[in-house]
Amino acid sequence: MAKIIAAFQVLPNGADDLYGCIDAAIGVVQSSGLPYDVSSFETTLEGDYDQIMEVIKGAQDACFRYGADSLICNIKIANYPSGTTIDAHIGKYRT
Repeated sequence: MAKIIAAFQVLPNGADDLYGCIDAAIGVVQSSGLPYDVSSFETTLEGDYDQIMEVIKGAQDACFRYGADSLICNIKIANYPSGTTIDAHIGKYRT
């Protein structure tokens, strides 16, 4: 399967420490082994579709384990039959 990139954002509710909750979600991304880019509003992942969806689900589960009682997850997907990468989309802007 061709690589895609997906950007996602989790917005947890109910956790006592929201930043800690987000850190737990980002920890799932970091341990996934997939290429990623964390920015101030979302995290972008590169991989095959099923891998990425598994990581996004894991990030949500991490928020619930951290104490969130609900969350909203916004996901954007760039899916090209020939494949794509994070670098192809934003490489020219990196310093």
